[in-house]
Amino acid sequence: MARALSEISEDIVIKPAPSGNATAAVVFLHGLGDTGHMLAEYFYELKIPHIKIICPTAPKNAVTLNRGMHMPSWFDLYDLGEGEQPHCKEGLDNAAKEIHTLLDSEVLKGIEPSRVILGGISQGGVLALTAAYSYHSNFAGILALSTWIPYTLQSQLVEEMKSNKNTPVLQCHGDCDPTVKYSVGCKAAEVLKSFNPDNHDFKTYKGLRHWVCPQEMLDIKEYITKLLPDI
Repeated sequence: MARALSEISEDIVIKPAPSGNATAAVVFLHGLGDTGHMLAEYFYELKIPHIKIICPTAPKNAVTLNRGMHMPSWFDLYDLGEGEQPHCKEGLDNAAKEIHTLLDSEVLKGIEPSRVILGGISQGGVLALTAAYSYHSNFAGILALSTWIPYTLQSQLVEEMKSNKNTPVLQCHGDCDPTVKYSVGCKAAEVLKSFNPDNHDFKTYKGLRHWVCPQEMLDIKEYITKLLPDI
């Protein structure tokens, strides 16, 4: 049985400078087998003083894609966007509900959804998209890095959408990604653009494999500061 996200061991939280208060937040979800630490340091280097960065770590679960090995995983995986993945929806939906709970906790701390950007990379990007479009309120933006939309869920994502239909999306992908292939990212972009053509930006990074690069982080900083200005 998969472990619930309520068993997350720790959240990496990058707070504003001691002299300031957080007026906005970025919640960013890591990829399969990683932890909240993996990209927290990259976000720390962005040095945006009025924004709190939250990088939770997924619980360890058995992953079918990796022959049942236990590792940090938001939900079970059967492939990385090239197959039909008929069995991932229940786990993905449950994980999205847990992310909703995390987001609700930030609202209780005084940060409204309209001052939140939800994002993720790879498996975390799949979850970020699912959680965003099934949440009860609109966010400031959505970040989707090196990710995909499961084939069998593409139509359901649109049909079951509750919010964020017109929310600005920044999608980034390396054209040399051997893990989540660039063509898979392009297919995800087609789905996202189909209902949000005016607020979807798909950036390609030449030579980039399955990670981030300095230019990508600069683009992310520009996106964040534009949508979440200090108030």
